[in-house]
Amino acid sequence: MIAALLALLLAQAALSEPPRVGEIAYEGADAESVRALVEVQPGQVLDARDVRDAVPEQVGTAVEAIQAAYFRIGYRHASVTPVRKPAPGGVALELRIEEGSATRISEVRFDGDPGLDRDQLLAALRLDRGDVLNLGFLDEAIRRVRDRYRRAGRLRARVDPARVEEMGDRSARLVIPVAAGPLIRFHLRGNRAFPDDVLAAHLALDSEDPLDAQSAQEMAGRLRRFYVSAGFLRAKIAERGMVARDGTEEVVFAIDEGPQVRVERLAFTGNRAIPTAQLRERILLLLRDNLVRDPVAGADPALVESMGVMGTVRGPHAPRTTVDPEAVFDPIVYARAIKQIEDLYKSQGYLSVRAGPPKLDPIAGNPARIDVTIPIKEGEQTRVGRILVEGGGDVSAAELDAAIVLRKDRPFSYLQAEEGRAALTQIFTRRGHLYARVEDEEDFEDTPDGASRVDVRYRIQPGPVVRVGYVEVIGHRRTVEGLVLDLVGLKQGDVLTPEAIDRGQQALLRTGLFFSATLTPRNPEVAEGEKTLQVQLRERPTRDFQASIGFSLADGPRASAQWTQGNILGRNLTFTAVVKADFPFTRFPTERVCPLDDPDNPPKVSACTDVSQYETRIKYPAGIPIERVIDVGISAPRLYPLTNELRAGLDLIHERALRTSYDLTKFSAQASVDLTRRRPVTAGIVYEVGYQELTVGARSIEDVLAGIDQRIFRLPPGTMLFGSLRPMALLDLRDDPARPRSGILLQLGG
Repeated sequence: MIAALLALLLAQAALSEPPRVGEIAYEGADAESVRALVEVQPGQVLDARDVRDAVPEQVGTAVEAIQAAYFRIGYRHASVTPVRKPAPGGVALELRIEEGSATRISEVRFDGDPGLDRDQLLAALRLDRGDVLNLGFLDEAIRRVRDRYRRAGRLRARVDPARVEEMGDRSARLVIPVAAGPLIRFHLRGNRAFPDDVLAAHLALDSEDPLDAQSAQEMAGRLRRFYVSAGFLRAKIAERGMVARDGTEEVVFAIDEGPQVRVERLAFTGNRAIPTAQLRERILLLLRDNLVRDPVAGADPALVESMGVMGTVRGPHAPRTTVDPEAVFDPIVYARAIKQIEDLYKSQGYLSVRAGPPKLDPIAGNPARIDVTIPIKEGEQTRVGRILVEGGGDVSAAELDAAIVLRKDRPFSYLQAEEGRAALTQIFTRRGHLYARVEDEEDFEDTPDGASRVDVRYRIQPGPVVRVGYVEVIGHRRTVEGLVLDLVGLKQGDVLTPEAIDRGQQALLRTGLFFSATLTPRNPEVAEGEKTLQVQLRERPTRDFQASIGFSLADGPRASAQWTQGNILGRNLTFTAVVKADFPFTRFPTERVCPLDDPDNPPKVSACTDVSQYETRIKYPAGIPIERVIDVGISAPRLYPLTNELRAGLDLIHERALRTSYDLTKFSAQASVDLTRRRPVTAGIVYEVGYQELTVGARSIEDVLAGIDQRIFRLPPGTMLFGSLRPMALLDLRDDPARPRSGILLQLGG
């Protein structure tokens, strides 16, 4: 039995306020997988006298959800029993889970007309005897079987959901009804402009449903849509089905391509307010963005042959059919462009504008060359008469007027009216009127001169100024509540605004401690002058380990490991240990040694008399001949509770560098402090103190000319104690730090 203990600690409050759920803890089960199933949430009002009687719908729903989750993953006989238990300060609810044995598959059977070998179906199903009966895996398996039938050409195959026949408490038989149906082949007739493989790409089924008459008609429609977008405006596609002698069903698409129609001239009539060139560019832009110039992938064989790189070719290819998007009449693209033209007119006050439908006229009786004319009826231009604001409260008239986009005697636009309404709402929400409502009303009238005018009236209902009554933090199991409250930056009595909520939410997410952080007023639909602000958190794991191993031609075998422990003591302190090591044996010098000589007392004349008697040995440097970097440090993104403006770090570093021109061993301690903000100005300082040993050897001409490791060769060789102070300042005036397009970046460092 695994007990998932939900310790609903109910703190005893005053009699006037019922107790609420404090913390929910899970023992013996994965909290992240179970938490979403339990609808009893922290902060929820409960009756301490009897949890089960007070909230039967929540507890019952939680029990059913957990049982359903277990049933779906194969534990079909799991039981969940809610038990009321006494707890310090109130009562607790314990959900006792008895998983029982997992139900396993004893047999897989395909009923009906499989059409394919059983082995092929089992290979697609990927479920066999002994596997746990997981319904999620079973659904995916059924989809794979359907896909296998499609790839085999059985487009009318039906694979129904599997039936589960329980053979006992621990086993079940899967029965999968299948009907393979006939083998289906597609045939294309009459296509000259495009090869079969290009057209076949448009014959795929859009859904998992079997092929039927409607699906075949939809395929024919997609083929015609492709032809029209390629300029074949009068293309006709007919589909019919037939049965071959071998029983295979054939779906034949008869294609009458017709000529490729070219638009020679695009004209507009009736447009006075907007130039023809601007309207034409709207249509051409959509055509260029939506139509493909060359529907066939790859190089054109006829173009390659015309270059002469292949010499003289017998039976050359015909030039491939290409598309000039600006010369194509595509009814769908034109309809979208005409809608955009109407929207453009309406934004300039022509509210009753009507554009289209396009008129197509053949040129000199040639149906392959047409003129397209789009008629436009602009109608009257509506201008703004009066702008009235009701209920502005203590906001100045100048500020209200600046927020309104519409202006008197200027063209009226519904979009600008909505922008003004949103701007007015924002003025009041920024002042703490969280439930402010602004409605706009338009009153149209015709003037004696035949024009149209509209009076715009904004009605403002500010509502109460909402202040923070209490900040409630939920879900912080490891993080200190004071740190969360400090990051949110709101306390009792502060004015609650959308900007303050967003600022607090972003501050929580920037710490990296939480998967999600949500700030919401309790009962957000009720307008009240004082609100409890709920901070709902979902914490990230605090431990992380990464390791790698490899081989480099320059560094030899190498390995690295990193251990990170975050949120130490719940104060967002991060401990990091990084180790990198390699064995650069290719850099070590070699020497020839006679094995007959005594290495402790080398003779004046070697005992080896022949070159073949000598051995080549690597001359290792002193100490451990492994390059390494070890960095152990702790960092604080915010110096809580001292200040929120600074971040700090402390590192202990050991480094051993083995190069052909130098040997460096270093031990140091490094402390750093810098500003938490990054833009537009940031600054920091680093102080390092340590001990190092540096041995400098001969440098090659290539190293000197390349300037490799100049920082090392500026140091004096030998042993020394050192201390360094490195200030840094940064000015960032770029428009976008991630993808800058303009601005300036200045950095000073020592």
